[in-house]
Amino acid sequence: MEEKYKKFLAFKWETSTEWQMYYTNLFPAPPGHKVLHYKKKFYKLKIDPDFDINYPPESNTNTTNTTNTTNTNTNNTSSSHSNSNTYTNPNFNVNASNSAYEATRNNFNRANQPNLSRRDLLTIAAECIIWIMCYFSIFYGYHTHKFALVALLIRVFRTNGAPKFNLNYLQLICSDIHFQLCLFTIIFMIERSLIFPLLPLVITGLINISELMVVYRLKPEYAREYANLVYQQKDFFIAIRSDIEIGIGFLLLLGIFLGINSFFTALFFWQYLKFKHTINENSKRSFTKLGSLIDRGLVSPQVPNLAKTVLSKVKQLGMYLGSTDPNQAGIGQNCIIF
Repeated sequence: MEEKYKKFLAFKWETSTEWQMYYTNLFPAPPGHKVLHYKKKFYKLKIDPDFDINYPPESNTNTTNTTNTTNTNTNNTSSSHSNSNTYTNPNFNVNASNSAYEATRNNFNRANQPNLSRRDLLTIAAECIIWIMCYFSIFYGYHTHKFALVALLIRVFRTNGAPKFNLNYLQLICSDIHFQLCLFTIIFMIERSLIFPLLPLVITGLINISELMVVYRLKPEYAREYANLVYQQKDFFIAIRSDIEIGIGFLLLLGIFLGINSFFTALFFWQYLKFKHTINENSKRSFTKLGSLIDRGLVSPQVPNLAKTVLSKVKQLGMYLGSTDPNQAGIGQNCIIF
């Protein structure tokens, strides 16, 4: 257990976003002498299930506990005297006392924020500002995809480090959802007149801004409260984004016949979906969900024959884009979409 406790002490709390999120959701905020207890609970819950939160043993802490008890009794005596003076003192200011409490709490929260370098602060601020500019540019109809691409690249390089020209770094960024969305954005730079492909980018910006505000305790306070609501539903928004991407793929196929978009845009986008399916679990779930809906529609007596024909063609398309070997997986290999 001593080795486990050494690993616990060596854990990088300042850079752990999971710990920052866990600590942020504690309400009310724990006092300073309770933070270690919550760190132990978090470590046992998220890092090491075998970790003993009661370690070190009581024998090592008897002296400390005795000292703490003595100090507590002394503090209680002092507190009783101060309380009696408080109630009899006509100059006691309740507002001043509350202000002092708020200042102490703010200092405590500030002390538990992640230690960020100047470069980290600049990249975080730049990402938030560029996403906001991206939102405003939607109404003006230009540079939206460029702003989104820059914001996504900032997140990719901040998460994975500076670009390196080797295979390991390529595999690392290919598994990053923000790099995958960079490919998505580049595809639709060709068809900038299309509005519906902007929905995944809007959702991504919303998730990223809320995550930065909650994890790094950015101001203003009222905006962070709304950001926390979004961040708590992060998984839901990610699933919706994957479903929307598949819907965009079928809209692009329809757009070829309506003359809305080019054939190559649809071709490149379906290749993107195929690539994403091999390495992204949310994309796999969305395709599986769609496949089960199609299977249900094919056997349902309430679905017209014409609709069943369309559904069967859609499923044939999915099987054509995929392979017939369910054991194939990984970057660059074929996949079964349905």
